Amino acid sequence: MHPELKYLTYRGIATVLQLMPEPVAIFVASLVSRLVMRRNVDYRFHYEEAIRRVLGDGLSEREIRSWSTRVSGSYARYWVDGIRLNRMSGYDIDSRMMVDSGMSYLVDAYRQGNGVILALAHMGSWEWGGAWLFRQDMPLAAVAEVLDPPKLFDWFSSSREAMGITVIPLDKGAAGKLSSKLHDGGLVGLICDRDVTGQGVEVDLFGDRALLPPGPALLSLRTGASVLPAVVYQGPDGMHIATISAPVEYNPTGNLRKDVSAYTQEIIYRLESLIRRAPDQWYIFSRNWIS
Repeated sequence: MHPELKYLTYRGIATVLQLMPEPVAIFVASLVSRLVMRRNVDYRFHYEEAIRRVLGDGLSEREIRSWSTRVSGSYARYWVDGIRLNRMSGYDIDSRMMVDSGMSYLVDAYRQGNGVILALAHMGSWEWGGAWLFRQDMPLAAVAEVLDPPKLFDWFSSSREAMGITVIPLDKGAAGKLSSKLHDGGLVGLICDRDVTGQGVEVDLFGDRALLPPGPALLSLRTGASVLPAVVYQGPDGMHIATISAPVEYNPTGNLRKDVSAYTQEIIYRLESLIRRAPDQWYIFSRNWIS
C-alpha cells in the first residue's frame, strides 16, 4: 500500500470509530477482526501455536477455533479503546479503571526515586493504564516501533501524548532516553513478550525456547530501576482491571551477558502467570518461538 494511502486509511478508520457510539464501534471492529483472523493464515497459525503452549496440547480443534474467535474480539476492543481514549473524559478514565492487586508495589517503587520499569505484554489495554497513571501523577513513557510513513508515526505519537503517554521511538537513541527517564525517577513501560529488533536473548517461554527483548533487565541493571511485570486486562462492561506484580528480585553476578539472560528469564516467568489469567487477550500474531 502506498504510504500516503496507508496514512489516510488509518486516519479514516480512526475517525469513523471515534464518531460511532462505542458499542457499535466495538461490534464493527470485532466483525473486521474476526474476518482478518479467518483469512490471515499467519495470524491464526501463530496465535494457535501460542494458545497450545499456554493451555497444553490437549485442546481440540473446536476449542482452538473458539480461542481464536475470542482473541479477535479482544483485539478489536483493544484498537477501539486506543483510538477513542484520547477523547475520553477524565471521569470516564477513572470510573472504568481499577487495580485489583499490586498498586502498593508501584507506589512504593515510584517513591524510592530510582525509576520504575513496567514489564508489559501485548495484551489487554495497556494504554488505558497509561492514561490512568498520568491522572495519578505518575506519567508513563513507552517505546514504540517507528511506522512508515513518518506522518503515521507522528499521528500515532500525538494521540498517545494526548493521553499523557510519552512516546519514545524505537531507534538508536531509545536506550539513552529511557536511561535518562529512569535516572530522573520516572516510569517506563516496556512490552517484552516479542522481539522486534533481532537482538533478543534466549529464554524459556511456556515450555519452549524463545528470543525476547533484554531491555527491561539491561536497563534495570544499568540504572537500578525496579522491574514490575503488569497487565491491564479488559473487564466486563467496558472496565479495565490492572494487576501489578511485586518487583522482580535479582542479584547480579557481575557477568553482564549472563545477568541479562537470567534476569530476563525471571521477568518472563512473572509475565507467564499474568498471561495465563486471560490468554484470549494475548495478541501474539507473529513467530515467537525458536522452534
